[in-house]
Amino acid sequence: MSTKAEATATVGSWNENAYDEPEGKPKLSKASIHYTYEGDFEGESAAEMVMAYVGEEAEYVGLERMSGTLGGKKGTFVTSAVGGFKDGVASHSWKVVAGSGTDELEGLTGSGTFEAPMGNQATAKFEYDLP
Repeated sequence: MSTKAEATATVGSWNENAYDEPEGKPKLSKASIHYTYEGDFEGESAAEMVMAYVGEEAEYVGLERMSGTLGGKKGTFVTSAVGGFKDGVASHSWKVVAGSGTDELEGLTGSGTFEAPMGNQATAKFEYDLP
């Protein structure tokens, strides 16, 4: 049976740079983001997101390494995300990369959602299983 969890993510740093910006075409950029988490997951993360902007909206994909404590167990794991930015809200779904759990989080599986209205905080919700 899966365990449900929720945490608040706070942006510690966000460094975004365009790497392809042809006139009249979607802009492509990459962001390096550092988050701290409080809640059912306590810790921090480092994320890399690649984005395609069409006007004020964007779609993005990325990877995030989470380091901390989940359900009282310490370790790290990596998530892969697919999402978008629309109407002032960034949101994505994510899943744990198979085999990426370490230490007490070895064997972790799960998935969730991430929603960030404009500002520096987001809500992460997830369901996970540990052996």
